[in-house]
Amino acid sequence: MKDYVEERMEVMKDERDKWFGGDWYNRVTAGEPELFSDNIYCIEVTVDGEYCDYIYIQKEADGRYYINVETTHFWH
Repeated sequence: MKDYVEERMEVMKDERDKWFGGDWYNRVTAGEPELFSDNIYCIEVTVDGEYCDYIYIQKEADGRYYINVETTHFWH
């Protein structure tokens, strides 16, 4: 599970770099995936050092992944 989360983080970084370039990369930081519950990992994401979102990734029994984003702000 942790390998999957780390792989997804690398893909997101690559895509972010392609679409937004260095400025976006410097504004967004993501913490290390942490085990939140039995089969749920949580990643803390910060934008501009002040906003904080949480991404929860859960592996279902049938092998599918469920991703939920909890946001503390709205984009203008």
